[in-house]
Amino acid sequence: MFLLPMSQRMKAVFPIIVLAVCGGILFLSGLGRFTFKDYDEAFYAKVSDEMIASQNYMYFTHYGDPWLDKPPLLFWLIGMSVQVFGFTEFALRLPGALMGLGTVLLVYAFAHALTGNRRIALLSASILLTTSQFVYSAREVRFDVPVSFAILIATYAFFRGWQKPMWYVGTGIAIASAILFKSVFVVCIPILFFIFSFVYREWRWVRQPLFWISSIVGLLLALPWHIAQYRRYGDVFFSTYLGRHGFDRYVDAFLGARNESPLYFLALAGKLLEPWFVLFVVGCFWILAQRKQVRRALLFQPLCATLASVAVIVGLLSFSKSKLFYYFDPIYPFFALFLGLCIFIWYERVKPKLHTAFLGVLAFLFVLGLVNTIWQIFEIREWPRGKEYAIAEDEREISDVLNRQTISRKLYTIIHFSWNTIGFYTRIRAEPIEIAELKNTLDEEAFFLLIPTDILGSIELSSSILDRAEIIFEGEALTLFSVRAAS
Repeated sequence: MFLLPMSQRMKAVFPIIVLAVCGGILFLSGLGRFTFKDYDEAFYAKVSDEMIASQNYMYFTHYGDPWLDKPPLLFWLIGMSVQVFGFTEFALRLPGALMGLGTVLLVYAFAHALTGNRRIALLSASILLTTSQFVYSAREVRFDVPVSFAILIATYAFFRGWQKPMWYVGTGIAIASAILFKSVFVVCIPILFFIFSFVYREWRWVRQPLFWISSIVGLLLALPWHIAQYRRYGDVFFSTYLGRHGFDRYVDAFLGARNESPLYFLALAGKLLEPWFVLFVVGCFWILAQRKQVRRALLFQPLCATLASVAVIVGLLSFSKSKLFYYFDPIYPFFALFLGLCIFIWYERVKPKLHTAFLGVLAFLFVLGLVNTIWQIFEIREWPRGKEYAIAEDEREISDVLNRQTISRKLYTIIHFSWNTIGFYTRIRAEPIEIAELKNTLDEEAFFLLIPTDILGSIELSSSILDRAEIIFEGEALTLFSVRAAS
């Protein structure tokens, strides 16, 4: 009598164990192997460094200056990780990686809640696990995957709360977490609530006191940190935190201006999300072509809810004037849920004699997705990532060189506005400078000069500087000069 329930329990638990093990390998292996990269990752690592050094977990700084750009929750988690593992690249990246893994497991739980089908749940979670951009982003010190995790928790708890209102407590906690991870992205949560309610025609939550109490408590939990910032910095806090790094990014192309096109996500997704983006496009056209049959399908509601979630969030972000590809991370759990549903429906509709061939093609797609993920997270190929890690490795080597030098603590850079990786590893704040300014103002002092290697031949330095300059590092991406003081 006891063995049968255990067997059924193992069947339920085994896919989760497999996902956890495979996810642990992809999210955690080699996590501390790579140097922090420009721009954001090294920047956030520097803020974390100053927070931990000062033991000030409320008011953040960057090179000692007040830093008001982002909420605190990721930094608090980094502080806890550092307490356990020491101040290493692994420790700083670990919270984001664990939340990436948590998102994969939550997609499994959400898919099962939506359909009651563990095959669909395993398909969806496996697709997210082999969606390269999501895994790549989770392995960095960034806010996008943590806020994606919070958004998915809020939506999952909201859906479960329709049947068991106690789940609404999770919704409130997730709202607080989303605000404290990346404040402006909390707007995705009510949008997703509305989408799922509209598709499922479920509005009982509007009259459920626990939903509103939990949501209000979630907002209140996020309030003390914001009040503390406002009391110290006044209007500057909100003009920076919600202005320049919130609303202004949406209406002004001051960040990622080259990505201003509304088609930016579609163009880059085709390069990065191999092969799942192609399959996603096929799924969208299939729904349009077979809309009458799809409406009669048992999985019509979850299919529509997940597709609408992707479409609305992509649409909302696509019209932002400033955008980076990381901003789209919150869509990938719903992207994976939609594809898992599509694949299951297609499998059920093909003739039984074609099932083996169908599974063979599916296995091939998973291999492609896994290969694409591995060679992006370890940068085995340059395209489409470029040489991000190669540049960062040059910066780390330059940092080692600078840390051994005593002639100066001044570092100037040409054709770049900031070298945060060097700043993190040396505590030297690099200063961007124009060539003309370099010629006119720096003739008397000793300094270091950093120039991208590929433009070195096109730059004309003054003879007064060249006579004093010596190349002390020449890498694939960067060249460093030591310039003596004029005698």
